Amino acid sequence: MQNVISILHLEDNVADYELVNALLTENGLNVNITRTETKDDFLHRLRTEHYDLVISDFSLPVYDGKLALSDLQNIHPEIPFIFVSGNIGEEYAVESLQQGATDYILKNNLKRLPSAVQRALTGAVEKRHLKSIELELKEREQFIKKIMDTTPNIIFVYDLRNDALIWVNNSIQPILGFAPDTIIQEKNIAQQLLNPEDHDKFIAIDTWHVPSRGGEVVDFTYRVKNNEGNWRWLSTRSTIFNTDENSIPVQILGVAEDVTAKKELEARFFRSQRMESIGELAGGIAHDLNNVFGPMLLAIPLLQRQLLDDNSKKFLAMIEGGIHRGTNMVKQILMFARGAGTEISSFSPKQILNEIESIIKETFPKSIEINVSVNNETEMIIGDHTQIHQILLNLCVNARDAMPTDGKLTIQCNNFSLLVAHTVRGRIMKPGAYVVISVKDSGTGIPSDILEKIFEPFFTTKSVGKGTGLGLSTVQSILQNHNGFVEVESTVGSGTTFKVYLPSGTIHKHKEIESQSMIPLGHGELIMVVDDESSMLQVAKEALESSNFKTITARDGAEAIALFLKQSNEIQLVICDMGMPFLDGSKTVPVLKKIQPGVKIIIASGSQSMYAEEGLIKDYNAVMLQKPYTVENLLTTIDSVLYSR
Repeated sequence: MQNVISILHLEDNVADYELVNALLTENGLNVNITRTETKDDFLHRLRTEHYDLVISDFSLPVYDGKLALSDLQNIHPEIPFIFVSGNIGEEYAVESLQQGATDYILKNNLKRLPSAVQRALTGAVEKRHLKSIELELKEREQFIKKIMDTTPNIIFVYDLRNDALIWVNNSIQPILGFAPDTIIQEKNIAQQLLNPEDHDKFIAIDTWHVPSRGGEVVDFTYRVKNNEGNWRWLSTRSTIFNTDENSIPVQILGVAEDVTAKKELEARFFRSQRMESIGELAGGIAHDLNNVFGPMLLAIPLLQRQLLDDNSKKFLAMIEGGIHRGTNMVKQILMFARGAGTEISSFSPKQILNEIESIIKETFPKSIEINVSVNNETEMIIGDHTQIHQILLNLCVNARDAMPTDGKLTIQCNNFSLLVAHTVRGRIMKPGAYVVISVKDSGTGIPSDILEKIFEPFFTTKSVGKGTGLGLSTVQSILQNHNGFVEVESTVGSGTTFKVYLPSGTIHKHKEIESQSMIPLGHGELIMVVDDESSMLQVAKEALESSNFKTITARDGAEAIALFLKQSNEIQLVICDMGMPFLDGSKTVPVLKKIQPGVKIIIASGSQSMYAEEGLIKDYNAVMLQKPYTVENLLTTIDSVLYSR
C-alpha cells in the first residue's frame, strides 16, 4: 500500500484547494492535504504536525507565499515547497527558486503538478540522504581532526615546491609554540625553522626528487627552532602525499615526534660514559703520581738532617713546597675522578661559612660586596668538612672571576626538604632533608648554550693559565659522593646562582688520633714494608730505620708472604701497598692475617678507590694511610697502631 503523502496547502480559495486535491488523487497519489490560509495557523501546523510537502499560492490577502517560503526555510528547510499560482511572474518564479522553492506551477497548467510533486518528494529523499552522508562525513572529519589534535605528535603536509606547510595539526603549538594558522603557507618555512646543518639534508633526500613508485617512507631526525628560539629535536616518519604530472613528489605527509628529551638523555648518557672513562684515566694517573711524590716526601726530612747550610735548606723547602702543590693537585684529580678521600662527619654550616667568609674577605678585591647569611635553625651538614670547604671556595672563586671590576657576592644557607625524587643531570636524588647553600654573583652570567657543559671535565671559559677546567667537575663529583647535588641558574648580564644541596643530620664522629707534640720514634720493632715501587721501598726503609725501627721490604704480595712465613712471630707491623701487580694488597693482607692473626696492618693507597680498603679496615682492623705520606704521617700512624694511642 502506498504511503500517505501529507501536504500542507496554503490557499485562501477553497475551489483551488479542492482542484489540487482531486488532481493529485486522480493521478494515483495517496495524499492527505490540510488547507490553511493564515500565517499563524500555517506556522502553528508546521511546528506541531508532520508534512512531506508544502504547496502555496503566491499571493494571499494577509500572508504571501514568499514569506511562507522564508518561514519554512527557518523551521523545516528539508520540506520541499511548490508554488501553485495564477499570477506569479517569471522574474518572481526564478527568484523563488533561488530562495529555496522546489518548483512553481501555474494554475492554468495544473496537469504538471502531479509529476512536480513526485519529483519534489524524490528530491527531498535524496536531499535527506545526502544530508545524512554530509553529516556523517562531517562527524568523521571532526573525529579525525580531534584525533589529530589530541595526538602528542605533529602531523603535517609539506609542499616541496613552495617550501611551505599547507596543513598542520594543533599539536605543533605545545611542541614548538606556533599556532597552526600562523605558520601555514609561510614561505621558506624549512629555511626559517630547520637547523642549517639539517636543512640541506632534508631538502636533498633522494625520494623527494625521483618519480614516485608509491609507498616510500622516509625516517628523518632533525632540529627545529621553536618560537622562543630554542632547538627541539623532531623524529619524523614521512611519505609522499601528492605528485605532479611526471610523478615527481610535490607534497609529503609526515608525523613528527618530539624526541628532545630522548636526545638530551642520550647526550647525558654519552657524557656520563665519557666522564667515567676520563675518571678512570685520571684515577690511574693520580695513582702513578702519588707513587712518584711518595718517595720525595719521605726523602725531604732525611735530606734536611744531612744538609745544614741555609742555601740547601732553602732549596729543599722549595722542593717540598712544589711536592705539596703536586699532591694537592693529585687530590683534586682523585676527588674529580672518584669523589675519594672522604672523612664523613656532621658539622655546622655556620662554621664552614664563617671560614669561607674570612678567606674571601681577606683575599677578594674590595670592589666586590660580600654578604653571608645562615639561618640559625639550619641543620648540621653530613659530609667531609675539607671537601665541602673546597666546593664552596671553588664556587666563590668562580663568582669572583665573573665580576672582574665590581659586583655583589651573596651566600645564603637554609634547610630544604626534598619531598619527591629529583633528577639532576641523569642522577636520581632521593627525597629527604638537605641543607641548601646558594652562591650568587651579579657577574657576566653563563650563556645557555654552554650551561650544561660547565660540569664537564676540562671544560673552561677561562684563558690559558687561568684554570684547568676541573673545578666544577670536581664539585659535582664530590657532591655525588656525598649523595648531594648542585643546581645552577644563570642569565647573561645578570649573574649566576649555584645551589649546593647536602644531606643534613647528625652522626657520631670516630675518635681521632690525638696530635703528637713530637714525632714518635720506634723501639726496635720489626716492620715489613710491601710496595712495588723500589724507590718507595728504599726511602721508607731509610726513614724507618733512622727512626729506630727495623725493616724488611718486599716488592709484591708473593714475596711478602714468603718472607712473612719465615719471621711471622717477629714482625709486629706490615705496611702494605694496595695497588701492586701479581698479588695486590687486598689479597695479600688476608693471607698474612691468617698466618699471624695478631700482626698489625697499615694499608697504603694512592688511588683512594676505598672499596677494597673498607673491607680490610672492617675485617682485619687495618688502618688506612693515604699516599703520598710524610715521615710525620708515617711515624704517627705507626705509633697509634702499635700502641693504640
